[in-house]
Amino acid sequence: MRNLSKFKGFAFFLIVTAMMLSLTQCSPIAGLQKKYTSSLEQGDYQAALDYAEALMAEQGKDNKDVPAETYLMAGKSALKLKQTDKALKNLALAYSLGSSDAEMLSDLALIYKQKGEMSKEMRVLNDLMKQTDSEYAKALNERYFMINVEAELYDKADTLWQTQTPAFKESKEGLTAYLMICYKLRKSNEVSATAKKLVKLDPTNYLARRTLAIDVYYIADDHYKKAMATYNKNKTRRNYAILLKELIKSGKNYRYALSKLKAVYKIQKEKHLALYISNVYARLNDKKMMAYYKRLSK
Repeated sequence: MRNLSKFKGFAFFLIVTAMMLSLTQCSPIAGLQKKYTSSLEQGDYQAALDYAEALMAEQGKDNKDVPAETYLMAGKSALKLKQTDKALKNLALAYSLGSSDAEMLSDLALIYKQKGEMSKEMRVLNDLMKQTDSEYAKALNERYFMINVEAELYDKADTLWQTQTPAFKESKEGLTAYLMICYKLRKSNEVSATAKKLVKLDPTNYLARRTLAIDVYYIADDHYKKAMATYNKNKTRRNYAILLKELIKSGKNYRYALSKLKAVYKIQKEKHLALYISNVYARLNDKKMMAYYKRLSK
């Protein structure tokens, strides 16, 4: 009798368990999830979105919280249908609920970029870049560098420059951004080297041309100062003759610098450039033009 009672009890347990499993498998939520997955795999994104939204309604009954995963499902489907606003709404909800899905973060960052919401894009990319091995993080590493430049976070961008691909480092876009970093961080040697590379790719680039024009000025000025210093140390007739030859070279150097500076000044009339031009005219003993550009520099 005891064995029979135990058998009946075990049989009852099996029946209840089977019923629970049956109810779970036939529940609206499980059914909708299955239909969503099937539709997504078949490329029927509208059906997938419909099932995801039905699933949200079912899970949200009686003021219950909808899981982040369901918002991800809806967001992914909406994005496939190019329903950007709906995709943004759902992906942002998933993100706010703590989802760190790399694909979601990538999609969300690209939508924020498209909408020009840089601060939100930056926040999402900051989280994505924590997943260093993710293919999505690697794909957006270039954009992460550029957004830090745009946000004027030059120290951080300078560090990120080392992680960029060789192709990007030699590209017009990459060199333009890096030149700005070097310029802002006063990395003088790298400023000149980067400007030389960039002007070959983009001869009209203002910052590169400005940098090289000022470099030419300092080359001319250094030559002049060294020649004068050498003569002043030993003012002999021979050294004076040498000085005259060096001053002729200096004149050529200054006139070359003047042509470069004025060409850049014509593009953008910076007071700083006007002062350089005034200094060149001073070296060339043109007092009238020196005074004119000095007024423009104030």
